[in-house]
Amino acid sequence: VFGSKGIASEVLNGKRGISKTHARALADYFHVSADLFI
Repeated sequence: VFGSKGIASEVLNGKRGISKTHARALADYFHVSADLFI
């Protein structure tokens, strides 16, 4: 979903925020609202 392990790691470690594109992709994957990830 994030495109690379590096980006996912940065998001999980709080070094990078989740983009709208990533939020939508996660929402589609988990069948929830993108608002949960923003």
